[in-house]
Amino acid sequence: MLKSCIEPDLRWFSDHLPLLVDTLILPENICFSRKVLKCNSSKKNDFLSFVTIGLCALNFSRLDSVDDLDLLSKAVSRVISNAWDTNCTFSL
Repeated sequence: MLKSCIEPDLRWFSDHLPLLVDTLILPENICFSRKVLKCNSSKKNDFLSFVTIGLCALNFSRLDSVDDLDLLSKAVSRVISNAWDTNCTFSL
């Protein structure tokens, strides 16, 4: 079921009116899993080791510009994401 409406009272200081859309999602249509690391597991220790080694390998001394900081922040993100993807398990 899809219901939509335009709410003129929600426009505040803009000349645009928001279009609100309600979508009915039935519980039987919801299927998800989550990635987890169990406490005190070897995978948790592996994750922390992977992150530590990955962060130690990065060069934090060259931060001469905003672009350098942006590249470093993306590298940190990649280290953590790779460690997570490598060591997490799926749970329902």
